[in-house]
Amino acid sequence: LCVDVSSSMLEPGLEQGMTNLEVVKEVVADFVSGRSDDRIGLVTFAGYARMVCPLTLDQDAVLEHLSEVECVRPNSEEDGTAIGLALGQAARKLKDSDAASRVIILLTDGEENRRVIDPREAAALCKDLGIRVYTVGAGRQYMNTFGGRVEVGLDTQLLEEVAQKTEGKFWRAK
Repeated sequence: LCVDVSSSMLEPGLEQGMTNLEVVKEVVADFVSGRSDDRIGLVTFAGYARMVCPLTLDQDAVLEHLSEVECVRPNSEEDGTAIGLALGQAARKLKDSDAASRVIILLTDGEENRRVIDPREAAALCKDLGIRVYTVGAGRQYMNTFGGRVEVGLDTQLLEEVAQKTEGKFWRAK
């Protein structure tokens, strides 16, 4: 699992009174709880990607690490959205796995703005390694304009491309 922890995840989420990150953590916790036979790892990313929990069958360990996940400080050096780095970090951990099926689920509310590793190149690496990537665009971001508020900031085209290139799927959570 790759979870976006950029400061934009502090924005109001899909559920009233919850941030994007709180909503994502709740959904991920439900997902993990239903996967007792799968090894799951957790990578968080903003401007950098970090392995928070290595691949394990221990659901409680994953859930404990997930509960401790927090967003980076707004406007800090670490802020940003490095989707390519997150995919690369997750692929590096999965490449030697002997599992019959290797999958990355990436949850983000933003768009790639770090370009250390192009997400399309990271997707090509995943495809070469036989890893499918499922992308989830979560949360809503708005910009005030003269005509009202317009939803912005989620690069659905990129997320669709990454998923399609690896024979995965893209979902837009609303």
